[in-house]
Amino acid sequence: MASKSKSSKKSTVHYYGCVYGGCMKQGWVQIFETKEDPEEYFTQFKDSYGSKVHGAYAKTTDEEEYFEKIQEKLADNHNHGKLYEVNIDTAKKTLKEVTGAKKVSLLGGDDHDEEKAAQSEAEEPVKETAKEDKKVKVKSEAKAETKPASKTSSKKAKEVESEDESEDEQPSEAESEEEVKETKKAAPSKKPAKQEAKEQSKAKETKAKSSK
Repeated sequence: MASKSKSSKKSTVHYYGCVYGGCMKQGWVQIFETKEDPEEYFTQFKDSYGSKVHGAYAKTTDEEEYFEKIQEKLADNHNHGKLYEVNIDTAKKTLKEVTGAKKVSLLGGDDHDEEKAAQSEAEEPVKETAKEDKKVKVKSEAKAETKPASKTSSKKAKEVESEDESEDEQPSEAESEEEVKETKKAAPSKKPAKQEAKEQSKAKETKAKSSK
């Protein structure tokens, strides 16, 4: 018997996505579905929303139609037709959750990506400079905190040394008293002039009496 050939059914690729930006109000997206090449399908939105419109899409080969599920997921934010008042990040997340796609690809990102790349390149040196400035500032603050402590310790050491030297130079109390006594003995006693005059007059009177 001839074996029955199994009919292989070719799966069709579906793309589910959204567009945003351009002249479309910020915070709004328009969702779409297509079996065409998403890059070519996306060009029609440039005629409606301008050259700066952007998009995102998820790719799936499942037979199941996901468009209605995406609409149900965003139903609370529905406004009119295929327009939804929803953040683009939320819209991308919804595309991935519903279709099970591992990633969301971007559309019309040439100008947008170049602008973001130029901006990131301009911001990168600024970030590096800020990091360097922060490092220098931290080092200078650490030095500033260390210097006063070292100055204080050196100052205290000098004060201790000066105190030790002054203690060595100063004589003890016993030595001071002995020096004072020796000085008094060596120095001739000085009497007041009046007392000397009286003693001299008494001496003269005594001499005169004895001569008589």
